[in-house]
Amino acid sequence: MAKQDKHPKLQTRNMKQYFVHDTMEVFYNPHDYCTAPYFIGLTTEARIARETNIEKIYGGLHNKVIAISETDEGMTIGVDTALFYADDVELRFGQRAKDGQVTITEIEMNEDGTFKNVEKEVEGTYVDLKAGDFAKSGSLQLHTVAYDSEQSDKIVADIYFIFPNVKPASAFEYNFTMAENMGQTIEFIPQVKLDNETYGQYIVIERNIENNEDKTCGFETEGEVGV
Repeated sequence: MAKQDKHPKLQTRNMKQYFVHDTMEVFYNPHDYCTAPYFIGLTTEARIARETNIEKIYGGLHNKVIAISETDEGMTIGVDTALFYADDVELRFGQRAKDGQVTITEIEMNEDGTFKNVEKEVEGTYVDLKAGDFAKSGSLQLHTVAYDSEQSDKIVADIYFIFPNVKPASAFEYNFTMAENMGQTIEFIPQVKLDNETYGQYIVIERNIENNEDKTCGFETEGEVGV
């Protein structure tokens, strides 16, 4: 039997390579229209992972691998923030912070080592940490930029991951440590909607470099260049 080339029209393709060294900014929009969206721009790291379970099927003489079964184990997105976002508590409990009067205890230390505690009513912003409240599902967009691999200061494309249905993890842990900057780690778990078969989309949008370049070098007219 003569050997036939598979896909003769697809022997070559343009393999696009980018230089990516930025983290991603995150936009989360809850499905509940009474809850305002969140924008997390100051991130230090964003992770997007898909997990699968691979099972080898053995059979025949010498117990050979005759098939491989692979099942989808879902996706996980993790985001680390550079600074402390007060809105993070709202996200975990699926509710907006309220403005109003709250009660605090003010402590005053005396010179002899004793102290006096006084309860005060003050105006503040608060979130009720209810045991039965959890983060609400919503849509998630992650965005970063890609640079030219040879001219590392030139942005040539935008990269997006868009997930229309994600569930933020309600669990959290805060560690307040002396002289250490505090950020947060937020985890999102994408879900597949019943009327769809995808978690979301991976999108690359190339920028029109020629139209974006300033040919006048900042001068009003070309005649002024070099004057």
